[in-house]
Amino acid sequence: VLDQQWFLGVNKTGEDGITLINIKVQVLPGAHNITFSLLNDSTNSVAIAPLLVRGCVPGEVSQTPDTCEVCPAGRFSLNPSNSSCDACPPNAVCPGKAAVVPLLGFWRSSATSIQVHK
Repeated sequence: VLDQQWFLGVNKTGEDGITLINIKVQVLPGAHNITFSLLNDSTNSVAIAPLLVRGCVPGEVSQTPDTCEVCPAGRFSLNPSNSSCDACPPNAVCPGKAAVVPLLGFWRSSATSIQVHK
């Protein structure tokens, strides 16, 4: 259970007795608790695991409040709250994420500037 919603995960117990659980969670950034319980368990025992979900970082954009998408080559983002990646400025190469690399003979005044100067 995560935020009063049920999730079904896949688990596999190895020969060593360790159970690996594979779940995919899509929630808003912040602190959450995941409560694990066994179906058909007469003891009703549970385990609670804390989950900290980070927000988007530079080089990522957020099309919805609970996802971060990495900017592909040819595009970039310095503002993670943007909903789409920006086009690479003239006289620069953008290998993706937050990188804007000026072409030979051009420069930027700072890593946070999108202006490319000659």
